[in-house]
Amino acid sequence: MNSIEEVPIIVKLRQQLIKWITYVVFVLSFAFFVVGIFNPGNYSFGALLQFIFISMTLILNLLKKYSLASSFFVIFSTIVLILQSYIQNSAMVFCSIGLVLILSSLLKDFWFTTISFIISILSLVIFIFLGVFTISQTLAPSSNVPLANNIQIAFPVILVSYIYSFINTRFIIHSIAKLHEKNKKIQETQELLISQARTESIQLMAGGFAHDFNNLLTGIMGNLSLAISDKNLSETTHACLEDAQQASIQMRNLVLQLLTFSKNHKISISKNNDFRKLLKNTIKISLTGRKSKEIVKIEPDLLEFDGDPVQIGQVIQNFLINADQSMDSGGTVEIIAENHRLTE
Repeated sequence: MNSIEEVPIIVKLRQQLIKWITYVVFVLSFAFFVVGIFNPGNYSFGALLQFIFISMTLILNLLKKYSLASSFFVIFSTIVLILQSYIQNSAMVFCSIGLVLILSSLLKDFWFTTISFIISILSLVIFIFLGVFTISQTLAPSSNVPLANNIQIAFPVILVSYIYSFINTRFIIHSIAKLHEKNKKIQETQELLISQARTESIQLMAGGFAHDFNNLLTGIMGNLSLAISDKNLSETTHACLEDAQQASIQMRNLVLQLLTFSKNHKISISKNNDFRKLLKNTIKISLTGRKSKEIVKIEPDLLEFDGDPVQIGQVIQNFLINADQSMDSGGTVEIIAENHRLTE
């Protein structure tokens, strides 16, 4: 099966998801930015930063660079939240990175999510060393109110979000991809069955036509045989009747081919067939009345062959008719039949 990123349904779902996320976040960021104008300070800076990065993501979406837009959204969302938590000295803002990790597992692959997770953990460790965040709960000296800069909630939230992202990528996304592949195979099987049903219908119709036509042709061939046996016929009339008989034999061969196609007739493999006679009769039937003329060169000691004369004759006839039709004004069709010994 193809890579998870190459499955069409996953690609399409991710494209739709990044578009809707971008639209929603853009509206919210614009609202926060407008509110931030009337509240100067740290809040205004964070709102401006968010509005800038989501605007760039929106532009990438409009350019249909969905994969790049997803990468840009995840990276800059992580960076903006890290900076915002540093500026506001708030571990609660840092917890929002957990949501970004979950979205990353939906928009990108798990390794991309892992990079965001590592950046988040490293930032958390750096903030602890810088004194921005604390491991234990501390109180504000002036108000004696617990500060929101401890990592007792931030670290578990980030870790649980990362674990959920792993589950989401490995199980949920892959389940969707496998379900899509399964549905695709079912659809291909259905199309194959429909095609087989159509072929069987055509075969049934061809078989019925061949049987009816064969019944009519039997009467024609019988009357031709009786007419040819009349000794009072002139040579010209006798020759015309023989040509008609050869044509009817060729028509019977076509009927046998239709019966073979309809599976109502088995291919007849006979031995020691006269290839010279088959070739002459086929040339006569195929090129009579056409613009092209034939030049026939047949080796005197031409070997006999084992096979189905009807099938072999049809192949030769197709070659001759194609050769004639390829020359609009007619031409010369040269037929050479000679023995060749094949060696390994």
